[in-house]
Amino acid sequence: MTGAKQWPIVAAILGVLAVIGTGVKLATSTSPLEARVDELLARESGTNANANLLERINDLSRVQEDPGFAKLPATKQSSARERLAELKGIKSYQDFEKSMAEIPDPKTARTIGQLNEITQRLSQLREPEDLPDFLKPGGGIRERQLRLEDAQILSQAAEQMRKQYSMVLEAGNAVLRNRNEPRLPERIREVFALARDLKTPENDKDKPLPGSDRLTYAAVFQLAEIQSLLQEWKKLKEKLEPAAKSEKRS
Repeated sequence: MTGAKQWPIVAAILGVLAVIGTGVKLATSTSPLEARVDELLARESGTNANANLLERINDLSRVQEDPGFAKLPATKQSSARERLAELKGIKSYQDFEKSMAEIPDPKTARTIGQLNEITQRLSQLREPEDLPDFLKPGGGIRERQLRLEDAQILSQAAEQMRKQYSMVLEAGNAVLRNRNEPRLPERIREVFALARDLKTPENDKDKPLPGSDRLTYAAVFQLAEIQSLLQEWKKLKEKLEPAAKSEKRS
């Protein structure tokens, strides 16, 4: 009888121990680090992509730097790494857009020096890598490409115009220096014939620049160096025209 009575007691004790053991297992199966990772991932699922970005990057970075992170379930490690990479991509894109906003539009340049500086800054601005899929066609990246293209086309057009005007000015000034030599009117007419191909604000400012559907020659004519050449050619013409006209009257 004594033995028979002991079995229910033993069974009850074993049952209590089993419950206690289960409770201990439940209490210790999730480490503080794993609980923190769970908390951060849960927060991420309900947070706007741009909210408190730097803080969230720092939080996820810290848990992944913890020596115990490698012991967490592989799925949680993967989720934390993927989310951190995504947040870093968003941060990188934000920094890129901020840098882009600080670079003037090439169309606003008023000197060739400013245009060269803009071109250099756009060339040196590196596009962010490893972006989340939803940022890959990012407007800032496309805007940089368009602005760099505009800057290069504008620089080429300005350089070509500078060379053309400089060539005509050199020829005209050479005529004036040698005004006492024969064929003066004919030599002046040769200069004017050379000048027929020059772009002018009156005739060309609204025409598109070669290779561009966004820029016109107006952007070139607003450059101080080009304006200076235009004024120089205007003054030179005023000196050359009387000699050519006097020859026609004679």
